[in-house]
Amino acid sequence: MWPNLIVGGAPKCGTSSLYFWLEAHPEVCGSPIKEPFFFDDVVSRFNKGCNIHESPLEDYQKHFERCKNAPVVFEASAVYLYSRTALEWIPKLPEGPPKMIFLLREPAARLYSKWKFNRYKLKTTALDFETFSGLQKGTDQSHFEEGLYATYLSKWVEVLGRNSIQVFVFEELIREPRKTMDALCAFLGIDSGFYNAFSFEQHNETYATRNPDLHRKAVGWLPMVPKFARPVLGKIYAAVNTRTMPKSDPRDREFIEQLTLKYAPSVAELQRLFPELDLSRWNVKFKA
Repeated sequence: MWPNLIVGGAPKCGTSSLYFWLEAHPEVCGSPIKEPFFFDDVVSRFNKGCNIHESPLEDYQKHFERCKNAPVVFEASAVYLYSRTALEWIPKLPEGPPKMIFLLREPAARLYSKWKFNRYKLKTTALDFETFSGLQKGTDQSHFEEGLYATYLSKWVEVLGRNSIQVFVFEELIREPRKTMDALCAFLGIDSGFYNAFSFEQHNETYATRNPDLHRKAVGWLPMVPKFARPVLGKIYAAVNTRTMPKSDPRDREFIEQLTLKYAPSVAELQRLFPELDLSRWNVKFKA
């Protein structure tokens, strides 16, 4: 079984919420692990047991063994937007290239969200936001470059064609989830009526953890937890392993404005590439 749909990014743009909302649809079957990372550029702890670098392509099907006869079969690895490996392999899947969905967020806000996620939830960095962003001379610029969406999407359009790609805006997804899901259902050819009484609960929001190791274990356990039990266990987990987020540094507001200006040419290019996108909400430079 091969996927006919892949959510390819971007990180911290609502892909977790979209995955769970889409996976709930009776005509859709998602991989048990939201992000298999099978076509990531590197072998990491997320794909150590199953990846294109060490496994045959056929092993990718293991993620979809439960999806027989489902009209829509999908996964959601947010790093694929940037992955050269994904760009090479996904168009060559045996049953034909899948449709691709990309979620994008105002790039300065996305970068700030990623920093908070890494700093307070995963605790993988101790850097302040300005240093993390990579704009200082001699620092890692990869985090900043992830917001240059047009650079990466133009490559996907080149290999898959415009009609196989649908781009959605995070800000609209959160404020008007039903509107986004209606458009997505039309793109996939499935019944949007399922969402008439659907509760659009947000997933993977950034919060401060007490124990990052426990968080990583909890993420690994999630696929084994029955869907009906997840809300109750989620509340228990939140009580045990979360704490209040630190207040935003006022200096970050000023730096966000600088980032917005830095990203402006790329945003203009994105609008030219996908003229139908409503980027009007990206005028909001910062929210605490």
